[in-house]
Amino acid sequence: MARFKENSRQRLREINEGSKKTIDQGSDMNKKASEINAILKSIDLQDDEDTRAIKDTGNSYQSNFDTAFGERVERPGQEIQKQGREVSNEVGKELKNVESGMGKLEKARSISDIGQAAASEGRSRLDKSRQEYSGIINEVDGISEQTKREIESLRSNLKNAFR
Repeated sequence: MARFKENSRQRLREINEGSKKTIDQGSDMNKKASEINAILKSIDLQDDEDTRAIKDTGNSYQSNFDTAFGERVERPGQEIQKQGREVSNEVGKELKNVESGMGKLEKARSISDIGQAAASEGRSRLDKSRQEYSGIINEVDGISEQTKREIESLRSNLKNAFR
């Protein structure tokens, strides 16, 4: 059963790595959009038609970056959040099982003084698992929420990059 804990921790690591990769991708896109926009803005033209061509180019860049952001950042971010909910739900179920087991061991311990140490030891080990599961849930939920906030912030920054 230790596999469940290790699998949960592994999935947590994968979610964290995916989050970092996704946020880095979004940050990189924002940086590149800003650099491109600076280049476009530095083009000094007098003719209205030429100026319009640069403005249209900026609008096209905006559209392309918006589409790419959806595909490369928002979609993976949604998948990270989905995986986070799955891990949180699975670990949450096991957490409830552990808490139930702790209660049952406490009940068994109270029946007789014979074996109380065994029940206490079992309860102590389950309490350690309870703490680990709670930590995994908190981390996964935190990563999911932070990923969502950072993607929203990056989207907001990118939204008007070429306007």
